[in-house]
Amino acid sequence: FYSNIDRLIFLGKNDFVQCVQSAYPDIEPGTKLTRLQWSMVRRSLGKPRRCSPKFFEEERLMLEAQRDRVRELQQGKVNPDEAELYKDIADEIPAMLIIGTSVTAHIK
Repeated sequence: FYSNIDRLIFLGKNDFVQCVQSAYPDIEPGTKLTRLQWSMVRRSLGKPRRCSPKFFEEERLMLEAQRDRVRELQQGKVNPDEAELYKDIADEIPAMLIIGTSVTAHIK
């Protein structure tokens, strides 16, 4: 279960996919790569980060910043000059829920 803001962030554009697409624009998402091709991609991305408290702190700060950007888009507080900062967020932004709105949750 994700909130309407988090759904855009977690199920939207993936940082890894964007990084691979910028380094290798001819590789389409979902393309099957050979072991040799994958090793070239991994080598070009550099050393992976360690799982540490600093890493989690940075990830939380980045998540909060992304949530704030989605909220600004929902509220219409974005200047056309700053549109470039929001290009990595999904194309469709859901409307904000108004306090008191009835919500239905489906449990699978």
